[in-house]
Amino acid sequence: MLRDETFVMLSRESSLRVIVVQLCHDASFEPKIAYEIADAHTIRGLIAAGLGISILPYSAISTPGITETGLSDPAAFRHVDAVRAGPKPTRLAAGFIDVLRQDPNAVSPQSR
Repeated sequence: MLRDETFVMLSRESSLRVIVVQLCHDASFEPKIAYEIADAHTIRGLIAAGLGISILPYSAISTPGITETGLSDPAAFRHVDAVRAGPKPTRLAAGFIDVLRQDPNAVSPQSR
């Protein structure tokens, strides 16, 4: 059970950390946090070393020694916006925005 696990958590400034802690509270437990790290890549390294578990955004780059599993709880969700600089997007950025508008799940792990 997750309540018995040690967590490697994103730093307190992370909005995702707030979501993860709330998910734990909703499941009636306080996460046991062993490490607080600002970088998800470093967290994956600590997990691969056997120092805990975490809830992180999906990564297209696999880390040896780690198994990633999607969460099905609707509360395990973070809204992410596509943003751009300048008054007009580049052709590449415009194409990417079009893909997102057509299918918001187009870049999710389920679409691989």
